[in-house]
Amino acid sequence: MDYKKVIQINFKKHWREYEGLLLFIAALEIFMMCYGIIHFNFEEMRRRFYFASYVFLLIVTLAAFFVNRLYIKKNEVKYAVINAYIYCIILIFWSAWISGLDIMEGGFPFTYLTILSAVGSLIIFHTGFYGIITVLSTVFMIALCVLEGNTRLYFGFYLNLAIFLAVSILMSYRSYAATRSEYIANYRLEELSEMDALTHIGNRRFMDEYLEKLEKEQTQYTFALLDVDNFKTINDTLGHETGDCCLVQIAELLRDNFGDMVFRYGGDEFAVVSFEMPETVLEKMIQINRSLLKNNEKYRLQVCTGIYRQDGMQDRRTVFSSADQALYVAKQNGKAKGVIFESANDVKEPEIEKLK
Repeated sequence: MDYKKVIQINFKKHWREYEGLLLFIAALEIFMMCYGIIHFNFEEMRRRFYFASYVFLLIVTLAAFFVNRLYIKKNEVKYAVINAYIYCIILIFWSAWISGLDIMEGGFPFTYLTILSAVGSLIIFHTGFYGIITVLSTVFMIALCVLEGNTRLYFGFYLNLAIFLAVSILMSYRSYAATRSEYIANYRLEELSEMDALTHIGNRRFMDEYLEKLEKEQTQYTFALLDVDNFKTINDTLGHETGDCCLVQIAELLRDNFGDMVFRYGGDEFAVVSFEMPETVLEKMIQINRSLLKNNEKYRLQVCTGIYRQDGMQDRRTVFSSADQALYVAKQNGKAKGVIFESANDVKEPEIEKLK
């Protein structure tokens, strides 16, 4: 299982909570800056460090918020997650720095513990990576206090901090595992809903969704409709099991020649989406037909096809209708033929290409 997909799915579910965290942190930093201006003695180096840290985190947080909003609007979740990764790493080490300053003054690492809990609950990181970052940032915070020289850390501090880290990592893992299980279950259901059970290629629903996506993106492509010649005769004389084997054989040849974008949209009818030119698609259909004839000596298995080139402007209904017109002309003029659609009023019969 690709954990990146799990993280992306989880982020899509929780990006509003993540942005809420960003806005809360930004508001908190503004409050702390105002508090610092009123109460800090800026002659102390430590107070300067505090104030500079608030300004730094405010700038980074606002930048992360606007970058995240940009990628979410573009539906580029992958880059939104990368942005969140970078921000959360900065945030965790920033909180370790601030808590280090607090510990030096006799305080406690409240900021660090709060930030770790917030980040872990959103599952921004893979659990293993989250664990590494928490350990490294904790070491950084402790080293900061030890190197300062005037701070003593007792056994109770280390024990409580270790327990908190262990619980945080464990809870992160439980949340990640639950999301992963949910993703696997949903993925399998989605796969079953988009796959033809017999041939294991895409079904009509998957084809319609894919064509809709290409239409929105105004992508040029070649669309081909195929129909098996005399399939009813094969089914009636040799049985449905043989007919099913024929359909599986055609699906495998289509996938070998055109990749994953092949579909069974009903009965003995197939469709192909290709980014090659119509002439190339037609030539591949010729090769497919030759393979079908060569591999089946007991019966004559052939296909007719209608081909249409979409230039990025036509909707999917027009594409399907045009390819269907070309397929109709091909079947009217005999078996194992293919027609490339020219125009609505000109599907040229004399230029029909034989697929034999």
